[in-house]
Amino acid sequence: MRDGLTNNYLRDLLHKSGNYIPSKDDINLLKKVGLEEYIKSKLFSKKYRKWRIEEECRALVDKEVSNAIKECRPIRVFFAQGCYKLWRVESSPMPNWAEFFNIVYLAAYLSPIVATYKQGVDLSYYFLTILPQLHNNLSQEEVDTYRVGFSEILSIFSRYLPDNFKINILTELDGRTRSKYEEEIQKAMTYAEERFYSWNQAKQTDYIRRAWLNIKWNGVEPWHETTDDQKIRLVKRAVLYEYAVTQDILVNDKFGRGVILSTLPKEDSIGIGSTYTSVAKHWVGVGVLERKGDNGFHTRILSPSQYDLAQMTPHSVIDLDFMPLRGFDKIEVYPNYFDFTKK
Repeated sequence: MRDGLTNNYLRDLLHKSGNYIPSKDDINLLKKVGLEEYIKSKLFSKKYRKWRIEEECRALVDKEVSNAIKECRPIRVFFAQGCYKLWRVESSPMPNWAEFFNIVYLAAYLSPIVATYKQGVDLSYYFLTILPQLHNNLSQEEVDTYRVGFSEILSIFSRYLPDNFKINILTELDGRTRSKYEEEIQKAMTYAEERFYSWNQAKQTDYIRRAWLNIKWNGVEPWHETTDDQKIRLVKRAVLYEYAVTQDILVNDKFGRGVILSTLPKEDSIGIGSTYTSVAKHWVGVGVLERKGDNGFHTRILSPSQYDLAQMTPHSVIDLDFMPLRGFDKIEVYPNYFDFTKK
């Protein structure tokens, strides 16, 4: 089924999300508070952030914006994520509309700064490429396929972004060898168990729950053939790998990265979710559209469990013609806004 309205809406997201024309209110605010405070007001905008700002985050943003202006360089923005598409998602190992919608969202979020600050913004998606292999039992090929697919989406976006708005991919192996990084992981693992079990029970349980869901049991190693006790040990090991990489090495890597964004609330990050309506991580989700009135849409990223529920709702599958990438020739469109808070 082809629908010109849907095609035009998505094409406009691609062409226009990173471009912004300052309003009269923007110009007045800029004159009133100055460039530095204006930029910070946009980074802390309640239109995008979904949780309160912690003092650690505020201090990092203050430092980055101040230094960038003094040094006449772009504002550096850092977003860390896994380098994989969750194996339970149909498009895996390739990205889908969830990644497209997240790029649109971040481009729109940062575009007011790009439009008013000559040096603009450098946004880095920081991909953890080794952890999915250790934690999720994924192959090097699956990780590489995801990264290439994401890069292809960014390449298309780059045609429409202003010259002072750069989006790139960094990885944990930039500036270090894999063997060196694996040494760092082993050192971090030495302390991971003690530190992990100092957390409250709810936080520990959440890590364990996510490990059970994320592991590809029939992956590189035949973990699906192991006993229940062995599976429990594999989950525990996966949890400690995640702690070592994200709570130890990645935290240290973040120093000097600039403004930090995240899908969820963290002490050092601006928690902006993944789209206006979603907090589900784009690399584990499915991108769909929800209709808004007769001529509008909401972008939505559904988690696997949300997607399963959505499939019970009558919906349309729309043919598309503007994204020359595998898997982007169709999109699911749902008739209403989802409210997953209702049981």
